[in-house]
Amino acid sequence: SRGSLLEAALKLAIEWDCCMAHAEQKLMDDLLNKTRYNYLIRPATSSSQLVSIETELSLAQCSSMVGAEGTCGSGSGEEATHAQAPSNQYPEE
Repeated sequence: SRGSLLEAALKLAIEWDCCMAHAEQKLMDDLLNKTRYNYLIRPATSSSQLVSIETELSLAQCSSMVGAEGTCGSGSGEEATHAQAPSNQYPEE
């Protein structure tokens, strides 16, 4: 009854987590596949121009990272990260 309901909910949560992990890995493989991804292509007019990157991460997405890093952001909900790629990050061929 109550125990079997809890057990079923736990089993469903574990299966859902495994399914989502597979979907995330598939997305990364599709986006960064060496046969598709060209690191020399940049959204800039010249190789010396800095490219600004802005990402947002919700607290729900952080929860899986807490075990690896110990903390994730300030815990206030959404965190924004601003980064600039150095102009010499990509070797010229």
